[in-house]
Amino acid sequence: MTLLTHDAPAALPKHGAEEPAEDTRESNPRSTTRDAKTGDEVRTLAEEQPDEAFVDNEGGGELPNPDGPVSDDPVSVTLASAAKGSRPLRRGRAFRIALVALSVLVVVLVATTVVFSLRWQNGHAVDARRADAVAAARQVALNLTSINFGTADADVNRLVSSATGDFRNLFTQNLDSYVDIVKQNQVVTTGQVTEAGVQDINASIAHIILAVQSTVRNTAVPNGEVRTYRMALQMEHHGDGSWLVSRVDFVP
Repeated sequence: MTLLTHDAPAALPKHGAEEPAEDTRESNPRSTTRDAKTGDEVRTLAEEQPDEAFVDNEGGGELPNPDGPVSDDPVSVTLASAAKGSRPLRRGRAFRIALVALSVLVVVLVATTVVFSLRWQNGHAVDARRADAVAAARQVALNLTSINFGTADADVNRLVSSATGDFRNLFTQNLDSYVDIVKQNQVVTTGQVTEAGVQDINASIAHIILAVQSTVRNTAVPNGEVRTYRMALQMEHHGDGSWLVSRVDFVP
């Protein structure tokens, strides 16, 4: 008896079963090669790139931001921009403040230097004026106490040249009689200033106190004797810088 055999009918698809969806995503452009020696597949750089690297931007989609996600919040954007710009602003402001402070310091230093320079110049000028007045007074005292009958005319003229005002006028009026007395008595005096100091001084007048020692020889005292004087001289400052005696007082 012959058995009839029928092939099992193909399995029918179940009602309602979903067919597998066709993969429409484009495959990544990969390029592979095989090593000539080992036969292993070698992947190229294109294969290592993620799928997003090959997305075509022709559709207008935004590309990923390499610096991180971009916030759509305007407040966040403003704060971020301010945070980025605040450091240069603070740095510039600090630089301007430092520059102003440095300028003020320079002005203060210059002003201080000028003030001290002026004070030093004024002090130096006063010291120089005092020294000049004392030197002139010392010379007047020497001229008064250093007379030689042999050079009486020149000695007296030297004294007149260092005098001014009332003293000059008074001494000039009695000049001839004074010279005659010196010559007749064969007077020889040699003076020496032992001390000198300023009593007071200003720009035009100085009062100088001097201690003078003089050795006097004449016909009455041929061996000479030492005499001591204290003089108060009034000195006047003239435009040429010289100090001239205008008054002489002998102080007991």
